[in-house]
Amino acid sequence: MKRGAMRAWGAMLAIAVVVGAGMAAQAPALAEGREVGGSGSQYYLNDSWSSTANHEFNYGKTSDRVYTGDWNGDGKDSLAVRRGSTYYFANSLGGSATTVVNYGKSTDTVLVGDWDGDGKDTLVVRRGQTYYISNKLAGGSASTVLNYGRATDTVLVGDWDGDGKDTLAVRRGQTYYFSNSLTGGKASSVINYGKASDKVLVGDWNADRKDTLAVRRGNVYYISNKLSGGSASIVQSYGRTTDTTLVGDWNGDRKDTLGVRRGAAASTPAPSTPAPSKPSPTPSKPTSTKPSGKNCPSWAPIKGNNSSSGEKIYHVPSGAFYSRTTPEKCFSTESAAKAAGYRASKR
Repeated sequence: MKRGAMRAWGAMLAIAVVVGAGMAAQAPALAEGREVGGSGSQYYLNDSWSSTANHEFNYGKTSDRVYTGDWNGDGKDSLAVRRGSTYYFANSLGGSATTVVNYGKSTDTVLVGDWDGDGKDTLVVRRGQTYYISNKLAGGSASTVLNYGRATDTVLVGDWDGDGKDTLAVRRGQTYYFSNSLTGGKASSVINYGKASDKVLVGDWNADRKDTLAVRRGNVYYISNKLSGGSASIVQSYGRTTDTTLVGDWNGDRKDTLGVRRGAAASTPAPSTPAPSKPSPTPSKPTSTKPSGKNCPSWAPIKGNNSSSGEKIYHVPSGAFYSRTTPEKCFSTESAAKAAGYRASKR
């Protein structure tokens, strides 16, 4: 969101760009692709490494769970709010939600990335070491399911090789295991970086199409433009030590920069809510799917068949005609089949 007059943050920023500086210590890990964390409804986003906020707005509730991503493929990152298993995606900074979906469970860990290289970020549900990847902002079945790493791993998201697709990286202490494909198996590259106590962010800081790491210690950020050990490319003081930090390309210039999330001041008017008054009733779990030949998947075993007379009949696995029936549709429950107009087989 461009503003004719950009407001300075006062003493918020102390700029100190130092090329080739070494690294020092602090805090636990959070990264781009993961939940932003923190609380508050005030956002201050920068388009460059400067002392002026280019985008300043109130959004949602102080308790909202927040993610950043490019939801519509316009090259600009914006915010999404999560409330339980309902997600409210906005395509502009501070604007109303343009898409609302129910997805997964309220207890799920969720990651964000462009998994298929179409320029749009979507969601991944992580349950232990299993990842359910969706290539669209909608409910329903996952596009891809894979097992990766360990259930206890800290996971980062980024485009590590510049092919336009985001993949995963595992962090174990100060060792990072980067994969360039959404498959199990060995890592594509392994590096040691910083310290095990560091807080880590991910972004494309120099517009070379490759994501790299930044370490945060207090309000000082150590930014590297390559996936290797050694000194930081840039060292920057930014905001307050109590700030929650966001990463994104807010203006579409292909460079990721920083922003902060803060609690609303007492004099601030009530924040706007990105949720529409009547959220879309998209189901979080599908009740039917297409068959694979004569077979239905284990989660939707009931076969729906259109008889030669045009009558819709469903067959349960214990039925006499189940094994010889070629289904047109598969259902998770008998009630789902009945709701679609099918009657039970008499045998």
